[in-house]
Amino acid sequence: MTEFENTFIDSNNLLRGRIASVDEVEELKRKFKDLYPSYLINVILKSRVIGESFSLSYEYDQSEMGVELEWMTPKSQIEECFSNYPGISALKLGFIPVGICLEGSGDPYFINTNDKEPKLYRVPHDSVVEDSISIDQIEYVCELKNLIKHLA
Repeated sequence: MTEFENTFIDSNNLLRGRIASVDEVEELKRKFKDLYPSYLINVILKSRVIGESFSLSYEYDQSEMGVELEWMTPKSQIEECFSNYPGISALKLGFIPVGICLEGSGDPYFINTNDKEPKLYRVPHDSVVEDSISIDQIEYVCELKNLIKHLA
């Protein structure tokens, strides 16, 4: 297990969400093929992260905007990447959605499967122009493991 996985799994006593069902994980694997990372599967199968709310103050958010997000359900992840923008365009770049903004924008939060360590990014809806994402509008937020330190 990676440090990231252990951080979430070891924090189960703090989490109020739910774990993914085997059927949900199978659907993620079927839809995303090999793009859905195994470390993320381990987290959603072993920690109560789905539906959990996280809050990150401006001082810990590298984008300096603050974060209020809810961890997506597997169904929401699939819908974001296969039916909605910016998810459709983000998936082409290796981004997998993990959260949705709770502050009104509805902007999704993603991990980039190309990163060595899981990091959290905000991808605003208006970053998509003609089915492509303007890379300079993708906002780096934090290392994903740091979210667990800032539960809402």
